[in-house]
Amino acid sequence: MKRILFLIATILACLLLCVPSSAAETYEDLSRIYKNLSTYIYPPYFKDSQYFEEYEDLMKYVADLLKDDDITQEEIDNGYNSLKSVYSKMMKETFDYSELPNLIQHFEKLDKTIFTENSWKKIVSTIDETRTQLDAPSIYYRDEGYTKESYRAKTQAYIDSFQTNYAVAFNQLEFNQAFLDDQLTKDELKSFHNYVSACVNDEYMKTAAEYYDYKSALENAKNIYSRQNPSNDLTSRAIDDLKKTFLALSRKFINYTIIREEISSIHFK
Repeated sequence: MKRILFLIATILACLLLCVPSSAAETYEDLSRIYKNLSTYIYPPYFKDSQYFEEYEDLMKYVADLLKDDDITQEEIDNGYNSLKSVYSKMMKETFDYSELPNLIQHFEKLDKTIFTENSWKKIVSTIDETRTQLDAPSIYYRDEGYTKESYRAKTQAYIDSFQTNYAVAFNQLEFNQAFLDDQLTKDELKSFHNYVSACVNDEYMKTAAEYYDYKSALENAKNIYSRQNPSNDLTSRAIDDLKKTFLALSRKFINYTIIREEISSIHFK
């Protein structure tokens, strides 16, 4: 049921509030963003924001624009972009979006060449939703029965769900057969280097002695893929060292024994 509700919320958010960006907006675009914000934004939840007064003024300005028979393209563009911008700033001041840019930054270090097509499509879909969330933050339905606290808690949980979805998609990335056979080019070695870097939380893991072996393997891999024509043997050894040191480091923070015991206790019918 939760999954179904989340999918419905996501679809509605995209349909209702995630407005397209183009070089020239239309009257319909301006009308739609105004109508959506009028319908789904409940002002009392945001009146403490430093952008709230600007938001209210822009809503009144756009309402007048929409009544003007002689509205110009410049007025449409300015009204649309200004309203979208102040709404976004008001949302980001009220809620914590700090991790979403980090997720995108991690994603942009990855290269699809070392992953299977299906697993790559999943993470691309998730990151596209995350980018949309940054450009036009989505919210829950207006509900005047909420308190400010409960409304903010629900909305923050919705924003946080994008981080959870990204983590799931990231953990479901599958390596392709060339990677599993250690038959990679220097560009694919670079891709794996970036993938491993994105997996490791340096601040959290640098306390382990294995962290320094991992960092040495990272540096060695970088030196190899930076060469003009590294040999297949060097590339394969670099991949192997990265795998071993990354796994050794991960084992310091993940109890694989418990995982194995849990798996062995499962009785398949």
